[in-house]
Amino acid sequence: MITSYNRDTLVRVQKDDPTLRVLRISSIKTPNLNLGDVGCFVVISPDSHLESLGDRISSNTSIECIIFDRLTSEHVGGDLPRRFLEGLMKNGSIRKLKLVQCDLSGALGSSILETYEERGKLTSIAVRSCHLDGGVDALISAIASNSFLQRICLKNCRGRLRFNHEISLVMNHILDESLAAIVQSIENLDRLIELDIGHNDYISVQSCRSLASLLSRPECNLLTLKLENNSINDEGSRLIANSLRRNERLSELILYGNQTFSSEMVHNFEQITCNTSSIADTHSSNHHLETFVSFHSWPKPECLRFNSCPDKRKVAKSKILHFHDLNMDELRLFGEGLGLKMLPVVIAWFDAAACGREHDGLVNKRRLSATYQFIKALPMHAVHVAQGSVNPK
Repeated sequence: MITSYNRDTLVRVQKDDPTLRVLRISSIKTPNLNLGDVGCFVVISPDSHLESLGDRISSNTSIECIIFDRLTSEHVGGDLPRRFLEGLMKNGSIRKLKLVQCDLSGALGSSILETYEERGKLTSIAVRSCHLDGGVDALISAIASNSFLQRICLKNCRGRLRFNHEISLVMNHILDESLAAIVQSIENLDRLIELDIGHNDYISVQSCRSLASLLSRPECNLLTLKLENNSINDEGSRLIANSLRRNERLSELILYGNQTFSSEMVHNFEQITCNTSSIADTHSSNHHLETFVSFHSWPKPECLRFNSCPDKRKVAKSKILHFHDLNMDELRLFGEGLGLKMLPVVIAWFDAAACGREHDGLVNKRRLSATYQFIKALPMHAVHVAQGSVNPK
């Protein structure tokens, strides 16, 4: 007998209800999930009318996201019905797949992931708190086959608990063991802008090396990387930090909840976003990272404030003006020689450096300082300009 809430969801799917944007297929009914833009279809036994749901999904054009929630092979009699999977395959509107607290180690996980591997039109895959033993290969294949992916979330993914040689329980770090392969599978996803692999308890130095390699690739378009609560140590953090020297895309990095950073590690991140050793080092610092979250009071507020400016050339100039007192030797960087034509070049450079009102006062101060140094070094040239005997152009 079909339940009333399943019947209501079937009707909404069949009528292509434009307000039905999310379909949740679950082993439990959560109150009010069948209201608004969410439809809830509860699977309590293998004969839960999933075939009928699949028939209706095939022609639906409103559903954008499908969520499989707390499902195991027992709920579906070992595997999902073929008609249901065919309905998913034929559907053209679903772009987001979420798997929450599901057992992906057997036929259930393989059938879902292989369906979307073949379909290949997803823009988002989220796997949260799922049992992955035996399902990692299918997950990797699904990721690699969906070239339109923009967001991937692999959070709190675990394998089975097992005994080690000392007969104590240890976690089978299934995600860490496969992270290199997962990273390799996303290297060619040029639309991917967010990768969330937080709360997986452990990510090794070797896995951090794979992530660093990804971030170092010129083709990497990631804007957000979330790595919280993974027991990443200083060495792993250093690998990721150093990769940002060559990265010109990433704007958000989340690292809280990992092993405590040493003062050396904090300094390393400071140097990457704003190395004040020299003007050249400041100019070549990372000007793209805007958000960095850790348990430390780093980074210096001005570093991220500068980086928030969309014009990264202005960011570099503003950092130089903020952290360096320019002398005449350093002004050679911004003009040709010490001739008269250098002054308007330098002043114009300062004018272009302001990213916002908060820096205008500092820019003006530096501009006056540079003008003073120019006049001090070349007083007669300045007099000729003031008297109009020399054309400033």
